[in-house]
Amino acid sequence: MESRLDIIFHALSDPTRRAILRDIASGERTVGAIAKPYPISLAATSKHLKVLETRKPDPPGEARSFQIVRINPEPLRQPRSGLRSMRSSGTNV
Repeated sequence: MESRLDIIFHALSDPTRRAILRDIASGERTVGAIAKPYPISLAATSKHLKVLETRKPDPPGEARSFQIVRINPEPLRQPRSGLRSMRSSGTNV
């Protein structure tokens, strides 16, 4: 079973996902607006967003014609504090 830290580092390992995070850090956007500057399809953008997503899925039967995406920086604080504690304990990374 992957730890939360493993999942976060996997999500951040892709340059497109990191760029998407930078884009949505300035405010919420639709998936179409997120995909626009990249040479990838809406489907590929949605796959990247699913890797970045940590919320629960929509309830069954709830259909949406578009999705608003916003960033929650809280999960990104875990790797930072984990790396700080490794550094202060003398653990080599």
